[in-house]
Amino acid sequence: MMLLSSDVVPTPEIEIECSMSHVIFSCKVDKVHDGLQFEWIKNGVAIKDKNSTLKRKAEDVKDDLFQCKVLNPAMSKISKAFKQTCVSLKLFGLDFWIMVGILAGGGGLVVMLIIIIIVCCIRTRRKKHMKFKDEEELRLEWTNPE
Repeated sequence: MMLLSSDVVPTPEIEIECSMSHVIFSCKVDKVHDGLQFEWIKNGVAIKDKNSTLKRKAEDVKDDLFQCKVLNPAMSKISKAFKQTCVSLKLFGLDFWIMVGILAGGGGLVVMLIIIIIVCCIRTRRKKHMKFKDEEELRLEWTNPE
């Protein structure tokens, strides 16, 4: 069997893209030609996904090693093993942005309660002042003989 130049499989490399809670693994090769197939290997075991890209939830694959296998009928090559490095921001066991929302909502509630307390204090002070003024006028009216 003769090896044709089209039968040569380029060495694959894995690129990782992090998005919100997912990680996207891309199997990149220098020259893509007809007949190339892709396979993914997770922790030494082939998985069913046969695309050049693989999307997984970052939390589910945080400790897993991935390899990309590029093959044609004549030969195959495997990339170096890659472990995803996407950082999942957690605060007290919850997603960072959920915690920011909770804290912002709680902070807004505290500010609203402070405003309500201040308004109640001002109204109470005005009522006391008005009551004092009314009592003073009433006393003055008693002392004024007409």
